[in-house]
Amino acid sequence: MTYHANARQAAEEENAQAVLQTITFLRNAAVLLCHRTFRSWFKNDKARFECSGSALASKLRKDLMFQVNQAMPSDHAGADDFEKFDALAVLCTTQADLLAVKSQQTKAKGKQGMTLPRSRLDAEKAIYSFLSDCNWFALKRTNNLPGEFYVWNALSSIITYVRSRDTLANGTGNNAFDTMLSGLDENYLVSGYPHDLLCHDAATVRSGEAPYAIMLNPDYCSTYAVSSESEMVGHANLIAIRLQHSEVAA
Repeated sequence: MTYHANARQAAEEENAQAVLQTITFLRNAAVLLCHRTFRSWFKNDKARFECSGSALASKLRKDLMFQVNQAMPSDHAGADDFEKFDALAVLCTTQADLLAVKSQQTKAKGKQGMTLPRSRLDAEKAIYSFLSDCNWFALKRTNNLPGEFYVWNALSSIITYVRSRDTLANGTGNNAFDTMLSGLDENYLVSGYPHDLLCHDAATVRSGEAPYAIMLNPDYCSTYAVSSESEMVGHANLIAIRLQHSEVAA
């Protein structure tokens, strides 16, 4: 009995901690979305690759705002991006409050005074640290709060966007992956699914668990990872980027 009681208590404490982290995340996200430094960064298209021009920047923003729009009230149909961020910030705060009440953590507080460094470079690092490095799967969703799905869907898309921007601005730590990115054409990226490479593949590479290789569709940006040489057999029409051997083969 003691074992089961202790296990139950540990599970309850773990759940309570996850809920508290989620409330904190939602409230901090609300602050960040309204922050002028975040908005200045959002408008800045600066990147380290020639393939990242205005067309790619527009594509990434368009994909993001399509998902943010799904969470918007009907009266925000004609609002600009920042007005929609304002509305999403309110929705994040509402979700945090609802979750606090539902979980009986009414005194839970996020970093209400969350600030970003004055230095532009330090501020960008803080944005990447908060969103790009976010442990998304540790956050708690109840799946039954009003409007919850659309808010989390919008936040997921913001994280995807920020991770892609992170890749365009900063190295991933894998020379083969970064070399491959530097050689891509902007038209190639915008014709397909740039988040495949810039967000999802890059996040895997950054985690230190890079796949054996990434297979690229040569006609438009679409990828999938393979864990061994044998998985590449029969795909001569694709481009193989071997991440563990720092070589590129067609």
